[in-house]
Amino acid sequence: MVDNDLCGVLNRFSTREIAAMLPKILYEDEYYSVALIDVESRGITRCRMIFSNDEDVLDRSAEYDSVRRTITDKWIPDEEREDYEEAGDLTTIIKNLDDKGTYEFTTHHVMGGEVLLFRYRYIYFDKEHTVILTTMKDITSLEETDMVTGGVNRKGFRRLADRIFKGETATDRYALLYIDLKNFKSVNEIIGFKGGDALLRYFLKYINNSPLNPVLTARNSADHFACLVECKNLDYDRLADIFQFEFIYDGKSINVYARCGICKVDRFPADVDAMYDMAKLACNNLTNEYMQPYIVFNNDMSDLYIKQCMIHSNLPYALERNELQVFYQPIYDPYTEKIVEAEALIRWIMPNGDVISPGLFLPTLEKNGHIAKVDYFVSHTVNKFIEDRLNSGRHVVPVTVNLSRMDFYDAKTPSAIIDEIIAKSSLRPYRMFEITESAYMSLNDRAEEMIGRMRSLGVGLLLDDFGSGFSSYGTIANYDFDIIKLDMQFIRMLGKNKKSGKIIRSIISMAHELGVKIVAEGAETREQVEFLKECGSDYIQGYYFSRPIPQSEFEKLLDEC
Repeated sequence: MVDNDLCGVLNRFSTREIAAMLPKILYEDEYYSVALIDVESRGITRCRMIFSNDEDVLDRSAEYDSVRRTITDKWIPDEEREDYEEAGDLTTIIKNLDDKGTYEFTTHHVMGGEVLLFRYRYIYFDKEHTVILTTMKDITSLEETDMVTGGVNRKGFRRLADRIFKGETATDRYALLYIDLKNFKSVNEIIGFKGGDALLRYFLKYINNSPLNPVLTARNSADHFACLVECKNLDYDRLADIFQFEFIYDGKSINVYARCGICKVDRFPADVDAMYDMAKLACNNLTNEYMQPYIVFNNDMSDLYIKQCMIHSNLPYALERNELQVFYQPIYDPYTEKIVEAEALIRWIMPNGDVISPGLFLPTLEKNGHIAKVDYFVSHTVNKFIEDRLNSGRHVVPVTVNLSRMDFYDAKTPSAIIDEIIAKSSLRPYRMFEITESAYMSLNDRAEEMIGRMRSLGVGLLLDDFGSGFSSYGTIANYDFDIIKLDMQFIRMLGKNKKSGKIIRSIISMAHELGVKIVAEGAETREQVEFLKECGSDYIQGYYFSRPIPQSEFEKLLDEC
């Protein structure tokens, strides 16, 4: 009902005039609300956008400040209320209109359990009499649209999935998939960024038309997609075929592979973000992804992730509290059974005596980039150990320290390690570094420069884990190694696989032809040791002679030599 006392605008314009003017000013017809504000009377009159005659164009009037309070209390999220109050103040609106001619702002509304984005826009309807036309428009779709594919983004996926789950009780109906397009960087290099974007658009259509028949699909970031599917469409035997397809762009054909983590929606109300993270976590646990490009989330993955997070956050304190300790595993001359070298290995021992497995914390630290701090700590500790024994005139053997490939992406770490050795020339004959073959294969020019500096100092270099799956004779040809460490898997297969013995003989013979010595890792039995001696292995490292031991025990062994 229109109240003429509240809104003076009705005294200045006839409904016929208003009905004629509105379509000329407004170019969009999908507004949530259109209204006229009379600044002098501080009244607001809502306008109907669909009306049968001119008299029906105006709906009802109210006090502007009262309407704002109602909107704030009913729809505006707590964290946005202060900004909304300031943005919607008449003084702010008039100032911006006088300065710019138009004014708008956006804010979220919580309506029907969903968070929607609204745009408020203001223009002068009649500047002389300070009558302002204001519109409210739901622009949620703009905020939730992925600019590359044209589909929804993660925010839209979350809201629409919540809508689907509303009132759902069946705990075996839906599954959320996290899909990662593999080696997408190389795709961009082959067909360019435009081609990469074209692939993303193609994949959205491809997956929507696949047998998965998703209820909802979104590109969440980069080359990562989220799909909500019905479990009845999850045919695991067909996933390998679905996640391998051909993409043709500009005459070039590319075989594209994807991998997928799956999280079953087994509880309601469902937390969409949490399920997405669990599906992603599952995907990151894939191992043989070419044979089986999918994996279903389980709680063990969550427990592992929690442990990894704890490792990440506790590392600084572990260094301060001396929880990280350097152990030494002696390396023996099998013919004299004397210690000739040792490998420095890091161990994490908690205050309560619990030991965190290196197999858990080392990959975690390498993944998050903190492995460099640990490697420097080990190298520094070994330097001090060697220096103390040299200064006291006690027996010393060369000690090797492992370097991660991640160390070479941060020039500070290898430089700091080298600088310590340069500062104390007496250490050089006793310092050696191990780098795995997979790390050598990924080294950049800066890393090769660092290795060159190590060699110029006379520091020994070892190729670790030779034969572990990345073996290339090119690696041996391109780098000068003092020692090759034969991967322990070969030793463990002795007596089980007839080919293992022949391979070991061949590698040792080849190394000797190149003037390189061999350390055989993982020897645990007398029979293995005798076989390795027969093959001519220069050194042996393994539990048969000694496990990794604390520094105090290692010093006792050296003192007995």
